[in-house]
Amino acid sequence: MFNFNFLFMHKLLLVEDEDMLSMIIKDTLETKGFQVMTAHNGTEAIAIYDKFIPDIAVLDIMMEGMSGYEVATEIRKRNEFIPLLFLSAKSQTADVLKGFEAGANDYMKKPFSIDELLVRLQVLLRTISRNTGKTRYQIGNYLFDSVAQSLSFGNESVTISFKEAKLLQYLAETINQVVEKDRVLEDIWGMNTVYTSRNMDVVITKLRRYFKNDERIKFINLRGVGYKLVVE
Repeated sequence: MFNFNFLFMHKLLLVEDEDMLSMIIKDTLETKGFQVMTAHNGTEAIAIYDKFIPDIAVLDIMMEGMSGYEVATEIRKRNEFIPLLFLSAKSQTADVLKGFEAGANDYMKKPFSIDELLVRLQVLLRTISRNTGKTRYQIGNYLFDSVAQSLSFGNESVTISFKEAKLLQYLAETINQVVEKDRVLEDIWGMNTVYTSRNMDVVITKLRRYFKNDERIKFINLRGVGYKLVVE
C-alpha cells in the first residue's frame, strides 16, 4: 500500500479542458495533500506555470489552441526536470510515443482510475525528485546546481559555499514543507550544538540574500522547529 503523506503540499498543475473532470481530479488530489492549480487550455497553462512553478504537471492533449504536446515542449524549455504526465483519450501507440517525445515521463489513457493516477504521481515524484541523484533545481526564477554549487538568476550566477549548497539542496527537495532543524544539523554539520545551530542560522540569512530578486521565495523560521523554503 502506498503512503501518500509525503505528497503534502506538492504543487501540481492540471491542464484539462473538461470542466467536470478537471474539478473531480482537483478535488481528489487536494484531499491527498496536493496544492492544485487548473488550466483549461495551453495558453492559460503556460501563464499559470510561470507564476505557480509547479512540482509536477498533468496534461490533457486535445485542447483548443495549443495541444498538450506543445504545452509539454514549452514547459521543458523552462524546466527539464519537472515530471510530466499525459492524461488523454488518444490511445494509439503513435499518440503515446509522441507524448514521450514531447517530454512526458508517463502516459495514462482515459478512462482511468483515480487511485492509479495517485500512485503514478507518487512514483514520479519519488523517482525523479529523490531517487535519481537530482542535482539541479528550479526555485522560482532561480536555477540551483548543487554539484557546481552555483545559483543562477537570468544571466547572473554566483558560487555558494559547500554548507550553503547542502542546506539549500535539503530545502529544495522539500519545498513548502517544514525541515526539522535538529535533523539538518545532524545530517549536514554532524552535530547539534549551540555553535552549529547559530552557524545554520547564518547560512539561512545568506540564502535569503541570494534569493532577494524573487519576492515569491521565502525562508521561514519556525522557532523551535525548523525552516521552510516557500515559493508562493
